[in-house]
Amino acid sequence: MSVRIRTIDDVVHVEWIGTPTEAEIRAYFPELAQSPALGRPYLMVYDLRLAELPSANRRRLLADLTNEYGVKLRTNCRGIAFVIDQVLVRGGLRAILWIQPMEVPHVIVETSEQADEWVARTRAAE
Repeated sequence: MSVRIRTIDDVVHVEWIGTPTEAEIRAYFPELAQSPALGRPYLMVYDLRLAELPSANRRRLLADLTNEYGVKLRTNCRGIAFVIDQVLVRGGLRAILWIQPMEVPHVIVETSEQADEWVARTRAAE
């Protein structure tokens, strides 16, 4: 598994590939927190099309670290786009976010082009 983080202007792109190991999950959050974009208003695009579902223990670790780093990650975040091409996974995420709403605006889209359109619309609305 690998996680690729790249920042282009005010957009942090995160691509998850495969299933994360515990070490990769633990390394991901500090790396993300160091992105220069987080010091100013930014948008985030999570590309999960090549990701595989982590084990229950690793999902718990992800949740714990999300809570730990949450304030730093949300402070300047103007919104998040999740790119998921599997309809059942998109539906599952919608259900989770309906039960536990996010603190920032978000969209769940099928393609990277739709995420790019969302970025453009969000920028234009500001």
